[in-house]
Amino acid sequence: MFPKIYVSRPISAPAEMASFRKNLIFIGAGSGIAPFLAFLDDQQILVRGGCKSSGKTESEFIPDFSRYEKAHLIFISRDADQLSWLSPYLDQIMDNEEISMKFELHVFLT
Repeated sequence: MFPKIYVSRPISAPAEMASFRKNLIFIGAGSGIAPFLAFLDDQQILVRGGCKSSGKTESEFIPDFSRYEKAHLIFISRDADQLSWLSPYLDQIMDNEEISMKFELHVFLT
């Protein structure tokens, strides 16, 4: 009745492998969106020539968003009030033209 799902390796943090992919699809609901926002924030810092919070300099990372073809952030919420805390954070990330050209936000109210 239900499809079989096989897991071939341990499951890791939600955005851990994102930097190795060309296309990104992040799906989060409520506070579950936080790891994806943190990843996008790191990318924004790198694009602006900064360094990661780990203290590693930009030369140790690819300092642009060009390797990504498309990034989708799908946010699912029960009410529109949850969007109020998300909006200023996304505005800061989307200020960078290189990221905003390849990034799409999808919001679903359930």
